[in-house]
This record gives sequence, C-alpha cells and structure tokens, in this order.
Amino acid sequence: MKKYLLLAIPFLAGCFKDEPKLPQYYAKQEIDAATDSIICFSGQEDFDHFNLICSQPFDSLHWFANYSYALFLGSGQPLELPNAPYGYEAIKCLGFINGDTTELYVRLAYCARYMYIPVAFSPDYNGINDSWFPVYYTTNDGINFQPYTIHWEIRTLDGIKIFETDDREGKWDGTYNDYPMPTGSYLYYIELKIEGEDPVEYTGWIELLG
Repeated sequence: MKKYLLLAIPFLAGCFKDEPKLPQYYAKQEIDAATDSIICFSGQEDFDHFNLICSQPFDSLHWFANYSYALFLGSGQPLELPNAPYGYEAIKCLGFINGDTTELYVRLAYCARYMYIPVAFSPDYNGINDSWFPVYYTTNDGINFQPYTIHWEIRTLDGIKIFETDDREGKWDGTYNDYPMPTGSYLYYIELKIEGEDPVEYTGWIELLG
C-alpha cells in the first residue's frame, strides 16, 4: 500500500510566472569571414539567408564551399548564403591583394539550443516516465562544448518546495521525504547558466499522474 503525505495547500496561483521563457539560439545574419569562425544555424532564424562579407581590404575575393573539394559560390560581397547550408563543411573566402592571396574559412555548425520540459509523468514503477527531469540540449559549435550549470526545483501550488537539485542528471521521483505525493499539478522552476551568458529561467506546471 502506498503512503501519501497530505499537505493542506490552498490554491494560490502566481507563485511562479505561468509562461516559461524558452530561449532559442538564433544565428546572426551578418557573418564576417575575417572575424567570425563559425556560421551557426538552428533552423529557427527569422531570415532566409546569411550575408557573408570579408572586412579585410582585398582587391577582389571569391567564395567557395567545403574543405575537401572547392564548390564555387560567387565573387564579391556580400555573398548571400541560403539559411539551409546542409552538406557544406565550411565556406572559404579567397582574397587577392597586390598579387598575394589569403584563404579564410568559416565553419558551419548546427547550434540550436533549447530545453525540453516534459509536461507530465507517472511514478508508477512501470519503467515508463517514472521520474521527471528537464532535458537541456547543449550548444556545441562542433569542437567547443559550452560549460553550463543547472538548478531546478519542484513546488506545490502554494509554493512549498518539495524537491531541488543542482545535478545535471537529477530526477524527481514524485516523492517528498520518501512519501509519494498526491496526483495533480506542481510548479517547476529551472535556472540555466551557460558560461558567458546571462542566466535564463524557466517556470511552469507539470502533472503528476497516477
């Protein structure tokens, strides 16, 4: 027989904001091959092409795709690159000045970042959705992993904290002080800190099902 811890909790909405702030990485449209090393795209941009330039003072320049084989894309600048650059390894800017040539490469990387937050779980020990936890899909530019820390907590609807963790692999099993909590709605609060960026908060409700 399951033990339940019953809490006298009046319904008080608004302990946390009801709309989660879901950050999405948006690539920038203007790419300077002389200063940028990565074209980062997520598929969620509000533009349909990138504008590539090279700020070094070349007499003329040409654009090619890929490292291993040269696919000519065009001359001059800006170069408009469609925002669906699948199949390209990199973009090369080949510049000419006073008879000398310079090659500058900008790598392409899928850099989407978002948090998947399940809306419900059922800790009935059947091996399916028995615990609740947020899933952070990390940003990776192909080489450099972005360090991050995460803190999240679960509260009752009147704001009583019943679970918290700083463990990236942390999970809530639906209990409080080893007692199963009643089915119903609970609040979550998540704080994500990515190195070099401002912290981002996620808030909302989840359902504990029987």
